Amino acid sequence: THTHTTTKATKQKPTAAMSNDFASRVLDVPEDMDNFNMLPPLGPVPLVSLDAALATAKQDPALSAAPLDMYAELARLFAQNKDDADLTEDEVASIHLYTQETPLYRVLNAKMRDRDRHGLDVFLPYLKLLVTALHKLPLVSASVPVTLYRG
Repeated sequence: THTHTTTKATKQKPTAAMSNDFASRVLDVPEDMDNFNMLPPLGPVPLVSLDAALATAKQDPALSAAPLDMYAELARLFAQNKDDADLTEDEVASIHLYTQETPLYRVLNAKMRDRDRHGLDVFLPYLKLLVTALHKLPLVSASVPVTLYRG
């Protein structure tokens, strides 16, 4: 039996800043998506630890000074509290890390939206870990309502 707690949320009137933030997060994808190349195949990419994947990602100039180790540690703390026999701690942490407002999230998404896929090369180990983790999550039936939270 699942219990759901509902709290009454106060409705906020959208502000220009909120609208701009929303627009920058979901509307910055060009309309001509047909011309985008698919992501590089992840099959040949070795599955590595979160630390190794982030060390490779830090080779991107936009992340070289980012405190990815700190974000990874916070994601691991989150992962330690999860009891999921199907996912490793690094896999849970990789999902959690991607959902956080970190430089990794922003830079990786920008690279995935870029037509030049060569900028993704240093992110392939992290993407392999993330996609591997996501594939282990249980499927959800369309008839069962699910709430998905980001972050």
